[in-house]
Amino acid sequence: MLSSDLTRGVQTTEIINRVLKLPVEFVPGIREKNTGSWAGRVVTPEEWDSLGESFDNRKPPDGECITDVRLRARSFLNRLESETGILLVVTHGTFL
Repeated sequence: MLSSDLTRGVQTTEIINRVLKLPVEFVPGIREKNTGSWAGRVVTPEEWDSLGESFDNRKPPDGECITDVRLRARSFLNRLESETGILLVVTHGTFL
């Protein structure tokens, strides 16, 4: 099982593993989108619009944009190309 190392990913992995008891590798590269200094707060439309750019390229201060997440996802999927067998991956919505 490959899991995000963020709290929600770890908690989900623990629940799944109560039954499956699989070895786990925590992978920082499959984390949710990093919202930087905007994490845990409500962002106003004005703040969001101030980033300019297209939706996919709007990057919060000290965070990442959707395009960055897609690049991480592509890198992770490329890593999986050499894997064999069945894999269980626990990640987050934006990453998917």
